[in-house]
Amino acid sequence: MERTVASVCVLLVLCVAVVDAVPDCLDFEDLWPGYQASGVVTAGYQGFDWTWGKWMTKDNIPSSGYHNTIEGNVGIYTPWEYTVIMERDDPFDVYGARVGAAWNDYQDVKFIGYLDGSVVLEQVVELGAQSYYGLDIGCGDFDLPGLNFRGIDQLAIAPWDVLPYATDHGSDSGSGDHICIDNIWLTAPPGSSDDSPEPATWLLLACTGLAGAVARRRRS
Repeated sequence: MERTVASVCVLLVLCVAVVDAVPDCLDFEDLWPGYQASGVVTAGYQGFDWTWGKWMTKDNIPSSGYHNTIEGNVGIYTPWEYTVIMERDDPFDVYGARVGAAWNDYQDVKFIGYLDGSVVLEQVVELGAQSYYGLDIGCGDFDLPGLNFRGIDQLAIAPWDVLPYATDHGSDSGSGDHICIDNIWLTAPPGSSDDSPEPATWLLLACTGLAGAVARRRRS
């Protein structure tokens, strides 16, 4: 009986580990209008309220860090070098993102996490010489240390320092310290409004049921 209980506990722990280890990617592909353009990220998009959020398609400005950073068809950026803020009532976790500078190399980006209006986490990421080409933070190839923003209800992403020896790739198409963002990795599908369990929840329920079945079989 003790061996059975131990086996059941191990099974549940493994299932919970699997559930906790799979973040979801907010990739903005559902904003693709079918042609090259840019626009405003509307309030309520994917369950978040957005401040200074604007989207852009990959080839809207071909010779730029926007093109280099966006992996699919669409990403978001910091218009007029303002800070992009995404927030919602229910706390969420952020593990990573793909970020790049629109015009500079050696530009940094700052992530700020809030809970109930107070700053609880801050992290400046040094993008280095490759910032003009887009880098994965804590996802994809793990080129840079990941984010570990747990239990926040607001995330701010801000253009930060541009080092003195940075190269400005600006042109007639534009210039400045804008940041482009794609593939934000979150713990759960943002903006889910229905009450049905998410796939991870189904997995945990299935594991729990399987564990119960094993225990009943042992007793019979």
